[in-house]
Amino acid sequence: MNGGFVTKKAEKVYQFKIWLMDIEPQIWRKFEVFSNIPLDKLHIIIQAVMGWKNAHFHGFNAGGGIRYGKLDPDSDGYNDEILDESKAKLTNLVTKPKDRFTYDYDYGDGWSHMVELLKIREPQDNAQCPVCLEGS
Repeated sequence: MNGGFVTKKAEKVYQFKIWLMDIEPQIWRKFEVFSNIPLDKLHIIIQAVMGWKNAHFHGFNAGGGIRYGKLDPDSDGYNDEILDESKAKLTNLVTKPKDRFTYDYDYGDGWSHMVELLKIREPQDNAQCPVCLEGS
């Protein structure tokens, strides 16, 4: 999974585990992305690794009431509660291993995902990111 997000100016490579909350058996993936990726690009990567079709609203919850998402130009108040994901980087959500945030997809069905930073490493020459490493 390349997705055209390869960059030569990566700060670090972040390895994550993402899983659907409140589902048994657990549905999870392990994947890597560059730390300086914008959240709107991270959304596309999560859609790919989880097998979603990008057909519903989504949002990132950084905790403490801080939410990021795609702004809706036709909204009556929705934009007042969220920050523009295209102007935020992954490092706005996590900076060290064990940091977590939630990713919500399809507000009608309520697919909430927990995303945990597992490892931080230096990028290798010609690193290919994003990449899905494993899952179940």
